[in-house]
Amino acid sequence: MSFAPVNSNFLQSNGYVVTFERSPEVSFFVYAVTVPEMSINNPRRATPFVEIPEPGDHIQYGQMLLQFQMDEELKTWESIYNWMLQIGFPEAYEQFAAGLVDPLGDSPGTVKNLTSDITVTVLDNHKRPKVKFTFHDCIPASLSNLEFDLNGDTEPMIISAAFDYSFYTMSRNVA
Repeated sequence: MSFAPVNSNFLQSNGYVVTFERSPEVSFFVYAVTVPEMSINNPRRATPFVEIPEPGDHIQYGQMLLQFQMDEELKTWESIYNWMLQIGFPEAYEQFAAGLVDPLGDSPGTVKNLTSDITVTVLDNHKRPKVKFTFHDCIPASLSNLEFDLNGDTEPMIISAAFDYSFYTMSRNVA
């Protein structure tokens, strides 16, 4: 009996593609993505000696983090900024109403239009899709500050955004 893996190639951390359903133009500028942790809070049963863990029944997901290289027109940042304004409507109810209009034109008038699926496709060493993580019903939770610095270098500015979501799924051998 052999314990050798069928595929001994290592996963490359720069082999991925992000698809941003709500704002497809943002996908081009994604610099880094973090597939978040998931955990289950397992309750403990007391005994006279030690507490024994029991299987939990509620999964808790960490926030999905995306980093973007900033385009010089700030379109990437603005897209997420406007999305957050539509959810939080800091000035008027009309901002929330504007968020209910589906940016893709599929189903106007529902709160579902304030969410977006985000997909991370992991590529193999030959740049072929192998695994797909789909984050369902994403909403932005935070958007990083824009830091301008006269002493800075000429590298592109990197911004980050954190997203909450309902759950995520993983599928293999995607085309």
